[in-house]
Amino acid sequence: MGPAGTSSSVVGGLVSLVLALIQLYFVSVGGLAGTLLLFVVWPLVGGIIAAAGIGGLVREQPLAGALAGTYGALVTSLVVLLTGAAGLWSSYITTTFGVSLWPVFFATTLLTVISWTVFGYVAGYLVGRSS
Repeated sequence: MGPAGTSSSVVGGLVSLVLALIQLYFVSVGGLAGTLLLFVVWPLVGGIIAAAGIGGLVREQPLAGALAGTYGALVTSLVVLLTGAAGLWSSYITTTFGVSLWPVFFATTLLTVISWTVFGYVAGYLVGRSS
């Protein structure tokens, strides 16, 4: 925990979440570029922030990156569920995953938790190796 009591993993997860939500609901990047941004680039960014210790002290950089990915993925999945229940999904979600609430929720949860945790870990590992 840092001086303000904020874990760097939470900060990294929030950064990934905000970037993903901006992409999904405001910028609308689709296709292969959108998929790579959503499932590779944003978790790498969050993992780097978590492993660098922004927002708190970090002892295990790969673990911090993995936790950042997991936290961000779970909150992103919750946002997908709530916006889907309200009928507010972006065109990227409906064209990539479909329009049925529960299958889309479970698919996005599965994909984001796995990919964001793995790429967050990779980012944390790379930061740890470079320092």
